[in-house]
Amino acid sequence: MHLEDSGAKMKKLVEFKSLLEFYSKERIGLKPNTMRKCDCTDFEDHRFKLLEMFAKKQIRELWIKIRCAEKPTNFFIRKIKDVSIYDGMFIISWELR
Repeated sequence: MHLEDSGAKMKKLVEFKSLLEFYSKERIGLKPNTMRKCDCTDFEDHRFKLLEMFAKKQIRELWIKIRCAEKPTNFFIRKIKDVSIYDGMFIISWELR
């Protein structure tokens, strides 16, 4: 997925849903990270391909969109600052506003 900015450039974006109890903390910056398990054995999910590329510094800029699972119209977008991968778990941290 891509995010369009005012300069008509396309930014790379990954999107995930969070439960309300986590979404609220993530949105206000109390918990500026999320952990996601890659269940796909061959990385068919493009989100994890992009996250892996960012972790390996193959892409320099990546954004994350977090949508509230219980209220899908509620979401926020942040610029990712770090991705760590351990045993199939992706730990995604983003910049505070």
